[in-house]
Amino acid sequence: MVQNDGPCDARPFSCHRLDHQVGSAILSGMPAFKQACLALIILAVMVSGSAMASPLKPEARTIRFSKQNWQVIHSGGLRGPGPNVFDARNVYLDEQGRLVMETAFRDGLWTSAHVFLSRSLGYGTYKLVLAPMPKALDVLTVFGFFTWDDNPAFANREIDIELARWGHTTAPNLNFTVQPWDGYPERQNNREFDFSSRATLEFEWQPDGIRFKATSSLGFAEWYFPEPDSSQSAPFVVPPKGRERLGLNLWLFQGREPEAADRIVIEEFRFTRWTGK
Repeated sequence: MVQNDGPCDARPFSCHRLDHQVGSAILSGMPAFKQACLALIILAVMVSGSAMASPLKPEARTIRFSKQNWQVIHSGGLRGPGPNVFDARNVYLDEQGRLVMETAFRDGLWTSAHVFLSRSLGYGTYKLVLAPMPKALDVLTVFGFFTWDDNPAFANREIDIELARWGHTTAPNLNFTVQPWDGYPERQNNREFDFSSRATLEFEWQPDGIRFKATSSLGFAEWYFPEPDSSQSAPFVVPPKGRERLGLNLWLFQGREPEAADRIVIEEFRFTRWTGK
């Protein structure tokens, strides 16, 4: 578990919502006129309510990958998480048919990548195969593999596997979370993992529990929620299925500028439906 001085103290309630402390983090060190302009943009995003990472937003195209249709988000402006500017050009298939997601500096702005599955899958095993990463992600870059429902019930039915250090160079880079984690440390598990070789991320979601795994030739990580001492985790334990969709995103924590662009290459997505007993 992350201690009180760990990266989670820097995270918003949910990393797929607007960070309400983003202003000071982004604005520090900017000239006054740039601070004023950016503050107005962020305020407009907050007021309009467009910061949610919703799969229902307009201006999207569809891409076919692993026999599934994915909605590619093109925000045209700041939106959550982060907030970030999500550019559809940062999502594409390479010559091998793999899904590539990038952060990129375009037209004077850092931009990110975001897709949602076009349909809800419900209970089952969600599995993602990542190509070897030749370098570690920037300390500000976050890769998310998660479920999200626009309905706020059950914390938006958000289940997360995230590759992120949340701006802390010494923080563990692999995060398993069942939202809400804020105030409920038993709902999160973090550890260090080497992604320099081909790796598989997965979570098996059933009505009474969720099993998280990360596997590669260099390591293995597993966590089951709820643990024996968290069976009464408030306000609920395991979120029930609803209209959630699977999301993938590569974004910048608090919208801050990274030292370098990043790329995630996804070789395959697989889903196995839970059939029950």
